[in-house]
Amino acid sequence: MASFEITEEMLVGKYQTHSLLPLIFVISRKKNAKDWFTGTILSSTNVGPEHQLELHHIFPKAVLKEDGTFKSAEIDDITNIAFLSQKANRSILKSKPENYLINIEPERLESQHVSLNKNLWK
Repeated sequence: MASFEITEEMLVGKYQTHSLLPLIFVISRKKNAKDWFTGTILSSTNVGPEHQLELHHIFPKAVLKEDGTFKSAEIDDITNIAFLSQKANRSILKSKPENYLINIEPERLESQHVSLNKNLWK
């Protein structure tokens, strides 16, 4: 019998080529996920810089590298990834999550599996 258990080891590193990334995208779409800034419904067929999707580090790489306690595989963990438009992704850059997540509608965060617990944003 096949197991549907997902372990921590299955989630660490290689977010861009991770086998679960398409599944996470499908689940997010099923939850009517929208771009955090524009409100555009996420779609792999979105075109143009306003809408084209990118993979966004919720805790930006620069923020975690500056902290110095995270390994590259942890920074690129699939649980640190959200789908955003190119424009939204570029507007966040090196912002700390507690500074930018506060301005995003809670439904948009939840649809991409981001906790609303503000203590976890630090």
